[in-house]
Amino acid sequence: SLKLNKFKVMFKKYLVQNEGEIDISYSKGRISFNKFLLSHGKGKLKISGTLNRNEKHKLLLSLNNINLEDITNNVLNEEKFKNLKGAIDLNAKLQGNYSSPQISIALNIKNVSIDNKNVGILNSNLNYLNKILTLNLSISDSLNSLTKPILSIVGKLPINLSLDNINNRLIENANANVKLRANNLKLITVSNFIPEFTNVNGILFADLTFKGRLKNLLPTGK
Repeated sequence: SLKLNKFKVMFKKYLVQNEGEIDISYSKGRISFNKFLLSHGKGKLKISGTLNRNEKHKLLLSLNNINLEDITNNVLNEEKFKNLKGAIDLNAKLQGNYSSPQISIALNIKNVSIDNKNVGILNSNLNYLNKILTLNLSISDSLNSLTKPILSIVGKLPINLSLDNINNRLIENANANVKLRANNLKLITVSNFIPEFTNVNGILFADLTFKGRLKNLLPTGK
């Protein structure tokens, strides 16, 4: 068993430290996070549950009120992310076993802005089971438009997220199905993430479906 009253770690320029005692135990391939709470400013990282090499495990991880600007400036330190702001909340659950995990992730980023241009609210749900990743991502420009996002990506992708060593994570010969919809999306707010489209202006409307094997996805729509 490992117990720590004081714990600090620096990721580049990003310092996190414990709140309360850290208590982690290990026995016969099983790691148990009995007490594990870290903070940076008002942001919190909590881990609880177990990882088990030989049996089923259940691990819970949560992020609360993580300042996105702190991460982009002090960890990523890339020019295109310099003025990206927002507040991150995340809840993740890992179950199953090493070879066949079950993963669910709920991500919410509030008050997203780039270069002081408001983007809105990002909501994302990811679920993984039996080598299929199901995703549901949306960006809304305000709380009033959550039911009609300016961008949504919904679909299923074949991928192997086993915790064992895998040479090829993407299952290129399996079928994928992804739908992308854009409704009044201002391109200037996202163009900096795509080098070929830096400082592109305009409004995007789209309704596209990508179907087929990963190595040869074919788009349909407009």
